[in-house]
Amino acid sequence: MLDTYANLQAAIAGWLNRTDLAPRIPDFITLAEVYLGRTLRVRRMIGRSDAAIDGEFIVVPSDFAGVLSFELKDTSPVDRLAIAEPDDLAQRKSQTTDLTGKPGVYAIVGGQFQFFPAPDQSYAAELTYYKKLEPLSATTASNWLLADHPDLYLYAALVQASPYLMDDDRVTVWAGILDRLVSDIQDADKRERSSLNLAMPNRFAP
Repeated sequence: MLDTYANLQAAIAGWLNRTDLAPRIPDFITLAEVYLGRTLRVRRMIGRSDAAIDGEFIVVPSDFAGVLSFELKDTSPVDRLAIAEPDDLAQRKSQTTDLTGKPGVYAIVGGQFQFFPAPDQSYAAELTYYKKLEPLSATTASNWLLADHPDLYLYAALVQASPYLMDDDRVTVWAGILDRLVSDIQDADKRERSSLNLAMPNRFAP
């Protein structure tokens, strides 16, 4: 069964059918996780975090992989912050003397959020974001993705073995299956999300 890190490694070794690749299999899994972290976007990857915007810079969450929304909570109506490139934010700063106030724009600079204007007080905010996948390891035997989609993990790792496999014709087959799995999983997630939205009562109905 593809239910643990150890079993996944054993399955990859069996599919590759090459004993010399066993030391590299953990690397293939790590590279697969990096790829899936960039490619896959489903609800199970969404997290929320309360933040106090009390300075021009605050650190992003440790599992941060991308913003869905960033909103000030203590304003009425709720203000959604707009994202900007760091160069654009720097240009905005250079064109005004009003450098402090209620933040309206943010940029991601390294591992930090930068806000403009810089806050003139502490603002309560809610960040909705995509989370990094918890990597498998000797101490983390499984995660939600391996539990829900072990086939995705397997084929992603097999594709990452391609530099070692060189002209192995199987890589093309595995890559095609991987692309289809990513597409199918994301399409299924969208259908489920649409079904949930349709099932919710309309708060504004008379």
